[in-house]
Amino acid sequence: MAKFVDLHLSPSWGDAKEAGRLVAETARLGFRAVALATTRAEGPQTQRSVFEEDLSTRGVEAVRRLNLQPSTPEELLKDLRVHRRNFEVVSVTCETDSLARLAARDSRVDLLRFPLSPRLQLFGEVEAELASGSNAALEVDMASVVGVEEYALPRVLRELRRRLRLAERFKVPVVVSSGAADVYGLRSPRDMAAFLRVLGLPPQAALKAVSRNPAAIIQRNREKLDSSFVGVGVRLVKEAEGKDG
Repeated sequence: MAKFVDLHLSPSWGDAKEAGRLVAETARLGFRAVALATTRAEGPQTQRSVFEEDLSTRGVEAVRRLNLQPSTPEELLKDLRVHRRNFEVVSVTCETDSLARLAARDSRVDLLRFPLSPRLQLFGEVEAELASGSNAALEVDMASVVGVEEYALPRVLRELRRRLRLAERFKVPVVVSSGAADVYGLRSPRDMAAFLRVLGLPPQAALKAVSRNPAAIIQRNREKLDSSFVGVGVRLVKEAEGKDG
């Protein structure tokens, strides 16, 4: 059975009641892991800990996610250097070519996000090729699509189809997330996969976008954050205490 993952929840940290409903509904929909996002590295630690404990009691893993929206490549590099090790998932919203290419090739970036405007085709062949070599995934955020004005929706959907075809061609992993701030923004795992199928992604690839692909990002980063991690394929083995001389 697939382990379903929603890598982007954006709860209102100041509204404990609504956040509690959001947590309960993710469990009911069948998710086994969800990422709680913040745009500030400090984060509301007290509230976050409460939500994480609530998720745990419902059998749902809580994952810490940082959303970065840098203005310059220099700002992105600084944010990654300072904050990368504090979060299991890091996403970057790319609004310029230089940011898109830097984020796509930096192995510290997990998720690439792009404005939905068809006029800004920032995810092209160069970015896709760079991402394929760094393990960065292309994220499709359902909340962003739902918020599009009706007159612009056909063009936005065409742009999403273009991005998905490019990701498939260059073997860039795809992740679909709800981006939900409340229960009304949540979607079931299979509904999210079905949306990608409508956009042209094959059935198995669409299902992986809400299961295997996001789960792989969590596992990879938890291994890197482990104190025994030295490098890819290399771990520090502590010598057993009390060894006979």
